[in-house]
Amino acid sequence: MFDVHLYTIQNMEKINNIRNIVKDSMCMRYNDESNPLGLVIHSKMIAYFPTDYFGRKVHILLRKKDKNDILEKTNKPVIEKIIPIKYKDTQESKIDYCYRSGDFSFFEYKKSKMYINTTMFTEEQRQIYNNIMDIYNKKNNVKCYLYGNVNSGKPF
Repeated sequence: MFDVHLYTIQNMEKINNIRNIVKDSMCMRYNDESNPLGLVIHSKMIAYFPTDYFGRKVHILLRKKDKNDILEKTNKPVIEKIIPIKYKDTQESKIDYCYRSGDFSFFEYKKSKMYINTTMFTEEQRQIYNNIMDIYNKKNNVKCYLYGNVNSGKPF
C-alpha cells in the first residue's frame, strides 16, 4: 500500500554512504566521531544504527523509488592518472591520509588531515613512489604495506 520496505545493510561502503546522506538529519544521538546512533529521520528514509554492532549494521525503511538513489548508487571516484603537485619548499600544505582503527574482529578505516611543510621527496621516497605508480599504471590497482622507523616519512 505504501510501498515502503525494510532493508538491513551490512556492507560498510553502503553504510558510510547512508551516514553521509543522513548526517544533517534528526538523530537520537551521535558517537565520538559524529556518526549517528539510534533512530535517524531523513526526508527519504528512516534509519536505525544499532549501538551493539559498532557501526557495522543499519536498518532502513525506504520507498522502492528511493532504493536506487540510496543503496545502488556509488560515489567512487575514477582515477585516471595521479600527477604529483610540486609546491615551493616554504609553502605549507595539508594532505588527507587514511588510518586503520578497531580490534581484531572489525577494522575501520578513517581519514584525517596531515600538515606538511615540504613536498620534496627524499631519494628513498621518490623510488618507492615511482615503483608504486608504475604498478598502478600497469594494473590499475595497488595494495602495499609501508614499514620503517618512526619519522622516516612513511605517510608522505
